[in-house]
Amino acid sequence: MVDRKEIKRSVTLRVLGNPLTVALSVIGTTAILSPPLFQLQWPVPLFIGVTSFVAAAASVVLTGLFRGKEMTQDVYDKFNEETLQRARNDLNRLGESLTQDGDSRTEGYLSDLRTLVDSIHTHTKWQASINDVAVGEIKNGIDQLFEGCLSSLRQSLELYKTADKVAMPQAKEALLSERENLLENVAISVVRLGKLASELRVLGTQTDGTAPNLDKIRDGIDYALSAAIATAEQADIWETATPDVQRHRPKQKT
Repeated sequence: MVDRKEIKRSVTLRVLGNPLTVALSVIGTTAILSPPLFQLQWPVPLFIGVTSFVAAAASVVLTGLFRGKEMTQDVYDKFNEETLQRARNDLNRLGESLTQDGDSRTEGYLSDLRTLVDSIHTHTKWQASINDVAVGEIKNGIDQLFEGCLSSLRQSLELYKTADKVAMPQAKEALLSERENLLENVAISVVRLGKLASELRVLGTQTDGTAPNLDKIRDGIDYALSAAIATAEQADIWETATPDVQRHRPKQKT
């Protein structure tokens, strides 16, 4: 999420850094400092300096009034693009990490998740058919589901790595079983997200004025989120149980 304070700070710097404002400020400063440096009389340089500073202040005000909205949108777009790029880089790194488990399912789930979420965010015609509150609920639900699935994929990788280091067969089996539960929940979420993306596409092509079935859409999100919540709970159980598993791990001979 873009930091509003950071946006405000960047817009302020842009307003103050306007070339005309900077030039007037330099002229004013030079005029004020010129008498003691070059042994000149004060009146004229002082007048020029004060006038330049007043003009610089006016430039700041006018820039804020007439270009403030444009600058704010430009800064917001820049920050948003940087945020999205960081998210893409994180997902790319996650995709590379998932190759370590030798399981093509995890990479496939991640790819499908990215494709479906990108599709929903790109094709926005459905948003015009419903009110802003409903749009916000649906988008928040999709984002939560996406983040929950990413968390589960990361947990599945950690479970795989831990199981690979554990020697006791029973402990290894327990860890891999828990990993399968996580991946099963991710698979369910991917399917539900695909159905949701399809429903939203249909919603965006409605032209007969028929009211969309928001209850059905929300039920789809609730169902998908319940899978994500179950996944999170299982992840918590695994994190709690991991120390016990580690205590029963046979000691390696030195």
